[in-house]
Amino acid sequence: MTKFYRWFADEQLSLTLFSQGVNQAMNGTDKVNAIINCHLATGRIGKAGAGPFSFTGQPNAMGGREVGGLANQLAAHIDYSNPAQQALVGQFWQAPNLAAAPGYKAVELFDAIRTRRDQSGPGHGN
Repeated sequence: MTKFYRWFADEQLSLTLFSQGVNQAMNGTDKVNAIINCHLATGRIGKAGAGPFSFTGQPNAMGGREVGGLANQLAAHIDYSNPAQQALVGQFWQAPNLAAAPGYKAVELFDAIRTRRDQSGPGHGN
């Protein structure tokens, strides 16, 4: 282990990639906090090629949340309740016909298919 610590200490840049095994362990919060603190203590955060980077466990879940690939929220975790933020997202993505209301979440979508409800979004008819 000493060799690893020396490698980490001697590098100018380091990137720590971690996923569910770290995030969702019983002491996951402590583990992630330790990773972040190592980067903060060595000044390796907020720089190109340096910092902690958590991969989510679901395929492209992080990308979906960041760029608006989820049915129930807009890009950058913006919800549909603020028209000014909706307009900002539409302007950024050059999307004049941006959805005005959230769609179904996964379980809601499955329920809608099972019950053959209208699939235009929650509360939009039966």
